[in-house]
Amino acid sequence: MGFSLILIGLLLTNIDFYLFGFDIFPDVIGYILCFIGLYKVIYVSEKFRTATYLLIPLTILSVIEMLIYLKTFGKVTPALLTLFKVFDNILNISFCYLLFRGIVDFAHQAKS
Repeated sequence: MGFSLILIGLLLTNIDFYLFGFDIFPDVIGYILCFIGLYKVIYVSEKFRTATYLLIPLTILSVIEMLIYLKTFGKVTPALLTLFKVFDNILNISFCYLLFRGIVDFAHQAKS
C-alpha cells in the first residue's frame, strides 16, 4: 500500500496540467501522498526516513510556487523562477536518490 501511494504521489508531482493558470494536479497533494506512503514503509530502510525529511521543504516550495502563480497569474520574473527551480530540482533529485536507495535496501531484504 505504501509503495502505491508513493507512485501516485510522484505522478501527481510530475504532471502539470494548467487550466486558466491553475494547476489541476497540485504538487502539494502529491507530496502529501508520498509522505503517507513513505511513513508506511519507513521501517524498511533509514533512507525512507531521510526522504520524508526532504518532503517538508518540497511541500513548502510547492505551496510558495502555487501562491506565486496565483498572485502573478503565471507572469513570474525569469531570475526568480530560475533560482526557485534550481533549488526545487536539487531537492527533488536528492529525494529521488534516497527513494531509490530505500527501494534497493528493500530488495536486498526481500532477497535474503
